[in-house]
Amino acid sequence: MAQQHHDARHLRLWRLMSLLTGLTTVAIGLCYVVLQIYHRLDGDALFVFIIALNSVIAAIFGYHFEDRLRNLIRNFNAQEDDKAQKMEIGEAFRNIFNHIFAIPFALIFALFISIWVYFLGPWGFTGTSDLTARLNGLLTAFLFSGNVMIGYGLYCIGRFWLLSARRIRKIKLNILNTNRPDIAVYQDIAKRIVILVAVIATLAIASLPLSKMDVGVTAVLFSVCALAIVGATYLVPMLPLTTKFQQARVAEMDRVEKKIDAIYEEMLTADDPTKLRGKMDEYTALREQVRKVKTLPPGGEFSIFTAVGVSLLTFMPSIIEWLWQLGLASF
Repeated sequence: MAQQHHDARHLRLWRLMSLLTGLTTVAIGLCYVVLQIYHRLDGDALFVFIIALNSVIAAIFGYHFEDRLRNLIRNFNAQEDDKAQKMEIGEAFRNIFNHIFAIPFALIFALFISIWVYFLGPWGFTGTSDLTARLNGLLTAFLFSGNVMIGYGLYCIGRFWLLSARRIRKIKLNILNTNRPDIAVYQDIAKRIVILVAVIATLAIASLPLSKMDVGVTAVLFSVCALAIVGATYLVPMLPLTTKFQQARVAEMDRVEKKIDAIYEEMLTADDPTKLRGKMDEYTALREQVRKVKTLPPGGEFSIFTAVGVSLLTFMPSIIEWLWQLGLASF
């Protein structure tokens, strides 16, 4: 319990940012919606709700993965014989959640999105220039605040990938015994990240028709970027593990092939080659078993989380059209 409390200190920055951005996003969002209601405008309250919800989902990321990350590090350490190579849990938390560039990246990410929307001028000219400026200003501030935690989460995911890739390169892997606890926990975390990012991307894309923005080219570009990010969240963490599996398979195939060659040479000079037939069959079967081991995805497993994430994005055009037909865009 004391160790968990010590480790939890390294999520203080995440907790602080979650609280600050959460309160700021809600406050600005309410001001933005109230201003629309006061002037009896055709508003976008549902769009505001979805963006705020996305920010909450992103904030939950740190809390959701805290125990799983701790469990992964313990499993990595359990497989490591060299004490000098063992990873300290607190240090791992600092390197992922408290890295020096985490907050700057989050702010730049949120600033990019908010400035992009601001120059689109979603409200055009509404009533007076002062009202238009206030609406666009509040919307810009709202999107900035609402995307800080998403940017923070993306950076932490990138740091997790980097640290995990370094550790995976050092593990000793037997291609015929891949049911290791550390690999299982790592794959579970990677799959959960996919579904988390897929949900956030799905909500973000679905919110576009509900906003005051032109959803033509903007929706296409945003959807392509979202799809690319979701694809990366699945492929990037699997690549170092896939590389390790491929290297282990090549090494095992080389060992088995050499054994088969040695048996074959022995059979050529043996008085009774049939006595070696059983051994030859054994290694031939082993070669086929090694050859059939899947390396992408590692172990040949396809996660239900991945399937759900991909399905959400696949049906996104239908979801957007359905929302539009219901007339929710003018809510």
